[in-house]
Amino acid sequence: MANHRDTHWGLSKRVLLASVAAATLGCASTVVLPESVSGPISVRAEAKTVFGNTDDLDISVIDANRLVHVTFTLTGDNPYDDVEPEELPPAPLSGYQITVTQILGFDPRNPVDRLRADAITPEGARLMPHGVTASAMTDEHGFAKISDLPIGLYLVETVAPQGDPTHKYKKLEPFLVMLPTGGIEGWDYVPILSLKETPDDPPVIPTFPTTPPQPSQPPTPGDPEQPGGPDKGTPHNDLPGVLKRLPMTGAQVIATFVASLCFIAAGAVFLFFGMRRRQRNQDH
Repeated sequence: MANHRDTHWGLSKRVLLASVAAATLGCASTVVLPESVSGPISVRAEAKTVFGNTDDLDISVIDANRLVHVTFTLTGDNPYDDVEPEELPPAPLSGYQITVTQILGFDPRNPVDRLRADAITPEGARLMPHGVTASAMTDEHGFAKISDLPIGLYLVETVAPQGDPTHKYKKLEPFLVMLPTGGIEGWDYVPILSLKETPDDPPVIPTFPTTPPQPSQPPTPGDPEQPGGPDKGTPHNDLPGVLKRLPMTGAQVIATFVASLCFIAAGAVFLFFGMRRRQRNQDH
């Protein structure tokens, strides 16, 4: 009879949780359950609350009198990776202080409390009533164990060692975890949580001004060679006819002078022959 009840709960758990969420919290009716895991539970950077692998597990069988012993692990950097000249070498894994704080009012055997735990953030959890608090330091391998925790919801926060500016320490995100977590073989009262550091900020891309550069010297007033000068396109007053509308250069001034001499010489020739023709007519 007990096996039949457990199987029935495992098959209908998603429907029950979704119905309770819609009726009590006004949330979306889809409940996303954690994926199956093997080994240490990996805390994703965007995760708010860690439940573990709760597929096909009956929350009513959680032992409220059993204490939980949690081991936290800090992953080191690849020793074969080269350190950039402008970066600090990675710091040792020891000396990180991990603190867990119980958030009161959350029973892991209550489906509504589990939904509430999945909806809050670490920032919101800090404003709620607190219960027991415990801390531990990581060893040289990055392990820290905190024992004898009552079941419930906990806020996990990590502080890196201080006072050593010659090394680069990891920045770890705070998160929430519901104890006990779900494991492959049932509820896990000795879970291992693998922490991940906060991703580095994206590089800042410099921006450049789009305003075109200004000329070093403003245009000289009256200079027709400079754009925007007041005399641009104005006629020259020292040349007759079409020549007034032409820009003048040194070669053009010489050509104009030679042409003027030709016109004067031609006029003198015509005047001379005209006078000779009038004189002959008078003689006859």
